[in-house]
Amino acid sequence: MSYPDKEPGDEDLIQIMPDEDTSLIEIAPDPVAEAAAEKPVKERRERKPAEPMAPEDAVDDIKRELEASRAKAEASTRAAEETRRALEAERASGAKLEDDLLSLRDQGLRSQWHLVNSELQQIANGIASINQEREAAKRDYKIAFEANDAEAVASAQERMALAAAGLWTLV
Repeated sequence: MSYPDKEPGDEDLIQIMPDEDTSLIEIAPDPVAEAAAEKPVKERRERKPAEPMAPEDAVDDIKRELEASRAKAEASTRAAEETRRALEAERASGAKLEDDLLSLRDQGLRSQWHLVNSELQQIANGIASINQEREAAKRDYKIAFEANDAEAVASAQERMALAAAGLWTLV
């Protein structure tokens, strides 16, 4: 059948063919199905009907399947155990690394503390030395002032000034 709204080449999927006694509906072949049918079909194996097994053979087959399943289960168990051992070794290794890291950190902190403490001790010793020098310069100044020794007064003042400058560099 052809319809005015169809493009040339479009085919009807259903064709109605009049018959003498009755009307028959005939389905036109699907072009997509025909194209798919033209592709080679893989060979299909023909299955032979299963022959009944002897009870002894059935038991032997079941035993073989059971042994294969047991072997597979044992292999899986061994693999899981190996994985568990490897994981435990990784955890132990990680814990050891963490302990080593903490130990190194503590050593670093102790070293830093010793360095700071040493520097502080050097500064304290320097301050004590400068204070002794300043006190000695004060005594010399007092003695020179009482003796009216201008040269000794100037020398003592210079030592006091140097001591004060040294103190400022340490502080």
